[in-house]
Amino acid sequence: MIFKRLLIVVILLLIMLPGKLKAQAWMTGYSYRKKLTIDKSKVSTRISTPDKPPLNNDQIDFPVYIEITDRDLVFKNGSCGSRIQDFDGRDISFALSSTPTIPLKFQIDEYDPITGTLKCWVKISSLSARLTPSAATEIYLYYGGSILHNSQSAIALQTWNSDFSKVWHMNSLTDQSGIHQMSKPAAAAAPLFLPGKLSNSAAFNGQTSMYYGPAETNVSVTISAWIKFNTLGTEQMIVTNDSIGIGGFQFKVNAAGNLVVQIFAGLAQPTISTGVYAMQETGRWYHVWATIAPGVVELWLDNGINRTNSHTLIKPGPGGRIQIGASKQNDKHFNGQIDELVIYKRVIPRDWMSTSYVNQTDPRSFFSIGAEEFNTTGFIRFTGNNTQWNVPSNWTGNAVPLANANILIPAGKRVISTTNTIFNRLIVEAGGTLEVGSELSFDCLVNVANNALLKVNDGGTLRFGNYVRNDGQIISNGLNAKVIFQGTGLDQEYSGLGAASLSSVENNQSNVQSKLQLSASIEVNKSVNLRRGVLQSDQTLIMKAISQTATASVMPVDPLVASVAGNVVVEQYISGEYPSPATARGWRLLSSPVFTSSANEIKSYNSNSYKEGIFVTGAGGSVNGFDASPLNGATIYTHDQSLPGSLSQKYLGIKRIDQKIEFGKGVYIFSRGGRYTANAFSNQIQTQPFINPKPYILKHIGQLYVGELNLALSNNDSQLAGDGFNLIGNPYASSVRWGDISSENTTGFIWQFDPLNGAYVVDNSPNIIIPSATAFFVRVAAGKKTGTITFNEQSKYALGPATLPFLQTLKRENNTAAMEPLTLKVTLSNDYFSQPFTLKLVENGTNGINDQDALKIGEGYVSISSIVDGEYLSYDTRAKSAEPITVKLNIVSASTGSHQLTFHRSFADQNLQIFLRDD
Repeated sequence: MIFKRLLIVVILLLIMLPGKLKAQAWMTGYSYRKKLTIDKSKVSTRISTPDKPPLNNDQIDFPVYIEITDRDLVFKNGSCGSRIQDFDGRDISFALSSTPTIPLKFQIDEYDPITGTLKCWVKISSLSARLTPSAATEIYLYYGGSILHNSQSAIALQTWNSDFSKVWHMNSLTDQSGIHQMSKPAAAAAPLFLPGKLSNSAAFNGQTSMYYGPAETNVSVTISAWIKFNTLGTEQMIVTNDSIGIGGFQFKVNAAGNLVVQIFAGLAQPTISTGVYAMQETGRWYHVWATIAPGVVELWLDNGINRTNSHTLIKPGPGGRIQIGASKQNDKHFNGQIDELVIYKRVIPRDWMSTSYVNQTDPRSFFSIGAEEFNTTGFIRFTGNNTQWNVPSNWTGNAVPLANANILIPAGKRVISTTNTIFNRLIVEAGGTLEVGSELSFDCLVNVANNALLKVNDGGTLRFGNYVRNDGQIISNGLNAKVIFQGTGLDQEYSGLGAASLSSVENNQSNVQSKLQLSASIEVNKSVNLRRGVLQSDQTLIMKAISQTATASVMPVDPLVASVAGNVVVEQYISGEYPSPATARGWRLLSSPVFTSSANEIKSYNSNSYKEGIFVTGAGGSVNGFDASPLNGATIYTHDQSLPGSLSQKYLGIKRIDQKIEFGKGVYIFSRGGRYTANAFSNQIQTQPFINPKPYILKHIGQLYVGELNLALSNNDSQLAGDGFNLIGNPYASSVRWGDISSENTTGFIWQFDPLNGAYVVDNSPNIIIPSATAFFVRVAAGKKTGTITFNEQSKYALGPATLPFLQTLKRENNTAAMEPLTLKVTLSNDYFSQPFTLKLVENGTNGINDQDALKIGEGYVSISSIVDGEYLSYDTRAKSAEPITVKLNIVSASTGSHQLTFHRSFADQNLQIFLRDD
């Protein structure tokens, strides 16, 4: 019994070890490969008829049509990020996965270096078919090599075995050799090749277009082609080899659209076989084939039998020269396109032709494609059992990698960099981890495998000089962890199926025209720094908002050298779960940090981004794109200064969800909570009492604005309380500082809404910070009909986001050192709510109301203001005087309990005293 067990172990080892060696084998001369797995359910079974019952077999020597569009196959001239090294895409090869070092016979049909589209034919000696016990056929596509393929070489022509007589791809007249030979008669129209069914195809004008081919003398043949008509109603020749008095065939379409095969044999009367089903459509591709043999003709249309004609009179004789697109009498001209015309030397069975049809009808679904694999020859591998970078014994060759080396971090290994070095390439295999604790640069390719980790620690910097493929995780922690894209060519790309969550990202390309293409998502938690070049985002740059204090921002940009193209995602944190008696169900002043349309240089946004995050109701309901609600009341309002009345009378509910709102203008939004919370519709719209909603995230999707933005302001100037107020929105995906925003003909005050207290906070301090995607009111000065407000890149606040509520920026103004001279700030607060009031003394001031004062708008849970001439002021400017000044304060609270009045003054004159008297 012991001997038996040992024997089993030995046998298993002998079986398994060779397989492992094969899996590691690599075709010499190529750097990359991807595995293509052919869907065997789409391969018809070859029936072996001599056996009883028939046996199911795989297809033999089958040329599979491969069509791939892959960014990894794009040619980038002069860039180490280019896997393909040849402009014509000839540095490729194929091999079976079972014999990965042995090239298969193949022929390139077309390569597009810009899109990375490769079309080619690959001969597979045994193609696994459905109902057979063999596993699905797997082949490797190798690319990025030093060996250039020649599609017209003798080896490439072996893609087509001895069953093929003629193979015309119909895409050009160049490099026509062997079975591809085709020529144009001198009198025929100039060749014209247009996009076809597979690659390019030959276009025929119905009058003078035609081509010649070598003689076809076989009497048993199969003919197949893809055809498309410009017109029908006339007899049109596809291909013929008829030879007067000898033999041959004509394969054509009659005036009714039926396939026709006409057989010639010496001087005997020709036999005609006509298909049953007619082709009735112009402008669509049909797959046609015919089998011709003594005694039988079969016609096929789109993989369906169209006619079988068996008769002893069918006696095809050997034909002569081939003519395509016209008869040899120079009539019956084809009017349309012909693609992939093939003549076989024998009758080809239906299973083969059916597989060809399925393969060519939708070649991209005929196989699946795996992840990119890399040839790691020449890489320095980390082998240590600790995390130390600078230990020589931790690396292959017993030497710490020098500059320009290729680095490989294998599975199960973790290493932390401690030196600043520039390397060439990096591969982090599945299960491997590289932590960047220093400054590392990789000038060429970086590949992070599935389940691999590339991490930038606080204080570390990771620089990418070229292509980055991330199928695992790239993360950075800490305020000082940086990831910098610094491509040296015209294009740099970040792609992959993995996740990236980064503290800070910088785009610093080598020149202004260079582009960083984000083909995969990168989430940024702190800052985006656009220094040079174009950053292309297709909703792949995601600026996160984790909380009110953790929100990503775009740093100031020089629009002459840096820009963003495409749509980005900017998240906005909406606070919630307010303490009683407040509720987070209420009004907000918001704006959009992105624009969604631009016409005549006027940029705008709509409310679709809001609707993605909250329920947006409005007049007309779903007819106008709104969510359903019992009353169809408006959720979103714009503000129109030209309307008469008070500030609140100038709001207008939007009429449609896609209504354009001028970019840089704000909106008044009723927030009920996030639409994706549990039972949201019932709890927010349908059933009272409504909830006090939790915080949620809005996602603004559109284009980032870079540069200066000028906004026109207006004023009715009708001596009413609502005159001059304009609702403005921060247009940037970053906070802005009020003192760095220029304006003309305004009072200089800003009204910001505090949703926690449910009231406005007013000030004119230059240090006020306005968060991204929030709105605020400014006021045009009395006596002025118009004004302007101008944002520019230097308006951005680079130190981080402001917080609402409570307005943290105004809390900073409580610092006496930061206040203007002769200013008193009084703040009313309790445990949760707070509101400031400001009194300022100026020389030559007045004690009435003018543009030096700011009206109080609304009354919150706590409210403080002065009263002047029956008006309530949040900011009260008085004349400095030697006489006592009496300021009446109106103090209101919605709750009982302890409240505080906090005084901060900047009176340098010690003779000034403040007395508080409770009336």
